[in-house]
Amino acid sequence: MLFVLILSGFPVEVNYRNVMSREELDIGESVRQHYERQDAMIRHFLDYTQTAGGNVLVVAHAASVDTCTRLLLGKPPRSDQDFIKLVRQVPYCGVAICECDQGQGHWEVKDTGHLTMTHHYNKSNNVASLLLD
Repeated sequence: MLFVLILSGFPVEVNYRNVMSREELDIGESVRQHYERQDAMIRHFLDYTQTAGGNVLVVAHAASVDTCTRLLLGKPPRSDQDFIKLVRQVPYCGVAICECDQGQGHWEVKDTGHLTMTHHYNKSNNVASLLLD
């Protein structure tokens, strides 16, 4: 698969090493710790790619659309109850764009203009609106 991506022109980092090992993951982490871990990972990737423009594409599970952006937006982690409620509202394949205003240094959610993919039991919410509350 990696070879196909490279041949297709994708800028794949072939010498990539995990930022955090499997052994370092705490499967009993709290919701707050989960937000903090995701934020640390996103900031690491942004710093790592800064010389190339700082663009990062994250492909992850539903909750990550919030956990990867919330602290960047200057918001506190959600409570356990709010986090569970949010997870149920994220579409099957939700898309979010979070962009930094270089002049001000603050992050904001942008409208993607893309439709989300859903299935029968899944809502078709605008992901950006979910992140703003």
